[in-house]
Amino acid sequence: MKRPFLFFIIPLIIGIVFAYYIDINIYVIFFLLIFFILIGVFKFNRFGSLILGILFFLLGILLINLKLNTSLLINYTNEPIELRGQVLDIKDIEEGSKYLLLVKSLNTGEENIKISEKIVLKIIGERKLELGDEVVFNGVLNEPLPNTNPRLFNYKLNLLREKIFTTTTIREHSIIQINKTKVSFGLSLKIRFTKRIENILDHNLSNRNSSIMKSIILGKYNYLEEEDVNTFRDLGLAHILAVSGLHIGIISGSIFFLFSKLGLGKKANIILTIGILWTYAYIIGNPSSVLRANTMFSLFLISQILHEPYDSINTLAFSAFILLIINPFLVFSLGFQLSYLASFFILYLGPKLNRMFSKTLSGIMAAQIGLFPLQAYYFNRIPLLSIIANLLFMPIFSFVLILSIILILFPFPYGYMGNSMGTIIDFLLNMQFKAIEIFTYFPKLTLKISSPSIFGILLYYLLLFIIFS
Repeated sequence: MKRPFLFFIIPLIIGIVFAYYIDINIYVIFFLLIFFILIGVFKFNRFGSLILGILFFLLGILLINLKLNTSLLINYTNEPIELRGQVLDIKDIEEGSKYLLLVKSLNTGEENIKISEKIVLKIIGERKLELGDEVVFNGVLNEPLPNTNPRLFNYKLNLLREKIFTTTTIREHSIIQINKTKVSFGLSLKIRFTKRIENILDHNLSNRNSSIMKSIILGKYNYLEEEDVNTFRDLGLAHILAVSGLHIGIISGSIFFLFSKLGLGKKANIILTIGILWTYAYIIGNPSSVLRANTMFSLFLISQILHEPYDSINTLAFSAFILLIINPFLVFSLGFQLSYLASFFILYLGPKLNRMFSKTLSGIMAAQIGLFPLQAYYFNRIPLLSIIANLLFMPIFSFVLILSIILILFPFPYGYMGNSMGTIIDFLLNMQFKAIEIFTYFPKLTLKISSPSIFGILLYYLLLFIIFS
């Protein structure tokens, strides 16, 4: 089998989706797994591919069932309890503040239970928490309701992807105590890194440009004005604002180049680069696109040490396989779907289009062709100027990202050299925004389209493979 993980991943995904919507007893799953394993032992030569497909389908079902039964807090929903937890992340909202909290204990009045599980805490009022704060409060946990419209944002699935099963909303008077506690090394690293990035960019760039670069480097939209996000989305440039394979490639390339200039050996350079990439992924919250890119880059770099052949498509499928084994709910993440589909079509369709177009244009066209059904399904619109906009703006944004990384890594980012670098970045981004404004004068940036059916999407991809096979 030339690309085994490409074969394994398809039934695994089908099994995961099937199990989320159709409840199956876990003992039945174990029985079927054992049954088909035994059949495989005796009939593998004759029915090997079919048996493997069934086994990975059943594995997908098993993974969802196991993950859905890992929450302890879900047993205490809809009843008043006292919770103690530490703030892991902050997201400000209009009516108050929303926090990602790691619950460490709960008190029902009859028993005190130690626990380690994440929840989303929303506080209505003026009282604010900071990263690392330990808070004790009274509240009622709720299980988020599933979205009945599959085309709209599914809040419950989004939380499950983060291994969050419950949420709670409280008023500030429900807070009993806030303690400044010693934070873990990982959280401390995240806080220091985020503050360093924010301080350096705020000091050396204009407000708007600083917000753009903080969003690109830290992977958070909340730095941006909604108008800017919509403009980038309408031009098909939204992927620039999310940390993606392009960003990871630039970051890893910059780090590898820097270490090589410092005289570091190839093996040590690769090991350090991989370590930095995964530390960076942890700091920005492990978004799907970064997990995919990091896994692929790590395997590529390791193959350089081992002198083993590297198949990009099989590695892409392998990275998806590993991530879904760890967290099967990722398959429902829009970021996961867009990232992997775009990458697959760039690798599969890009080389075929190279015969007619340049490599850069082929890659952009391949990604757009591959993402067309998902854009129609989720957003009901297709960016008409996406290919032109990506050709014009991607090189500049890539160069600006390289300059920003140099600025951040520079030993003295607040002096003359830092200000000079900031001036160059500001100039390039201002020119970029001027050009983007010209595009907004076009009478129609997007084509509105109704959501296709699942059958229509599958038929589209089938026809693509027939045409380009």
